[in-house]
Amino acid sequence: MDAGSMRARLRARFHFVFAVALSLCVGSLSVHAQTAAQTTLRFDILEFEIEGNTRLTATQVEAAVMPFMGEARDMAAIEGARAALEKAYQGAGFLTVFVDVPEQRIDGGLVRLAVLEGRIVKLYVTGSRYYDQGRIRAAAAELAEGQVPNFNVVQQQVATLSQTAERRVQPVLRPGREPGTVEAELKVSDKLPLGGSVEINNAAAAGTEPLRAALNLHYDNLFQREHSLSFTALTAPMQTSQSRVLVLNYLVPLDDGASLSFSAINSSSDVDSLGGTRVLGKGTTLGVRYGLNRLDTNAAHGLSLGFDVKDLKEDVQTSAGTLSAPLRYAPLQLAYNGSWWGESGASQQFSANAVFGLRPVWRQTRSDCQLADGSFGSADQFACKRRGADGGFTTLKLDWRGSRRVGPTEWALRVGGQLASQPLVSAEQFSVGGADSVRGYPEGAVSADYGVLASFELRSRNLAPALLSAFEGANLPPFTELVFFGFGDVARVALIEPEPGQPHRSTLMGTGLGVRLGLQPGLSLALDWARRHRDVVGRSLPTERVHVRAAVRF
Repeated sequence: MDAGSMRARLRARFHFVFAVALSLCVGSLSVHAQTAAQTTLRFDILEFEIEGNTRLTATQVEAAVMPFMGEARDMAAIEGARAALEKAYQGAGFLTVFVDVPEQRIDGGLVRLAVLEGRIVKLYVTGSRYYDQGRIRAAAAELAEGQVPNFNVVQQQVATLSQTAERRVQPVLRPGREPGTVEAELKVSDKLPLGGSVEINNAAAAGTEPLRAALNLHYDNLFQREHSLSFTALTAPMQTSQSRVLVLNYLVPLDDGASLSFSAINSSSDVDSLGGTRVLGKGTTLGVRYGLNRLDTNAAHGLSLGFDVKDLKEDVQTSAGTLSAPLRYAPLQLAYNGSWWGESGASQQFSANAVFGLRPVWRQTRSDCQLADGSFGSADQFACKRRGADGGFTTLKLDWRGSRRVGPTEWALRVGGQLASQPLVSAEQFSVGGADSVRGYPEGAVSADYGVLASFELRSRNLAPALLSAFEGANLPPFTELVFFGFGDVARVALIEPEPGQPHRSTLMGTGLGVRLGLQPGLSLALDWARRHRDVVGRSLPTERVHVRAAVRF
């Protein structure tokens, strides 16, 4: 289809009234002005000739104007075709396109409609202090000079530019100096892309010091190419030897929502267990991921493929000596995550993560393995760590979360679990217990090969706006969130081929009350009081537990 003339067609959706029309609708409107005076004039409309269309297909144009063709039609039919064609452009996202009826003599059933496509003649980027303007222009390619912009695409590109908390982009259009032209401006509001958080919580395993501290720092615009570098440190501040984890992540954004990320994790722990046993663990994990991300109007999707190289060491010291269990392997990982949200406040999140052991990639045999009869001999490194394991495992972890407003409350539901093909080593097991799974239990109270968990919360609406409004002028703290809720958590997990004395299945259940509090700037507090309703075999745990988390983000 050429830019001069095209016969026919178009499909309608919805109509936007746009300010750019002041400069675009400059054609002759004499036929419009005569409509009232010629209401009795009848003529045949056998064909529409569309001038200036370069954006709609013949099918789309035909769908718009065909209802107005026929014998003995009047001026209202011409106006109807014009409006329908313009509406089709607007509905397709071309908000700078308008349709006019040029002055003409209707002869032989032919009616001409003129399409005025408003093209971008200049794109300005203003307000950007920390991000390269050239890269912002390139990311908003639909607003490039010479384009007739599709605002469905513009919306997606602007949303991508505004994904980080450190940058917000707002497009503004205004009429150009010449008729039929548009100037575009991208107003950028940004701040230094350096941020972080500090968190204190009591997400500790049983038998360890109760407090945990986490520090995160990230910079999200390295080399002016929006590369992201982040560092995270987690430890037990009262006794750092009990737990220390260091995490380094580097993210490289690619074209069309793709990304490449690298990670390095180093961990160490030194824990005294019951019976005089001391467990020393060290581990290093290197990972790489290729990701694809897509952002829609009411949804976001992510898909990633990658692998890890894991070097894990664990020494168990007893009065009889030290038992070592090193493990080296490289699992392949395939993951999907999606989010959906609606105008009514309903939202859903779903994630699926499949891990494949790839036994042939790094198969190792150890000669100092303790066998089932208590003697020492040669065996696969996985069998040394867990009877029945061989490194060719497959796991699938699923997690779904949804929330919906119901009257003055909000309901939240979570269902998750893991499937496994064989007995797993501890690093791949499904752990339950703690503030993020089953409240009322210490962190990671039970680990198993497969299982399922569910959680339900009945929440109040965010009471912070109402509180500030009711006590306006009372110098209250700048609340951003105040939510009360009740909850119930349950998990059922099981081992494949448990060792003698190990329970085959375990059930955890907890209920309680909680509160979430948010304050400006970036301060948050979460407090959950929970009562457990099931015991853990071999452990003496308190009946009640309070989970606390305090964080500040900057």
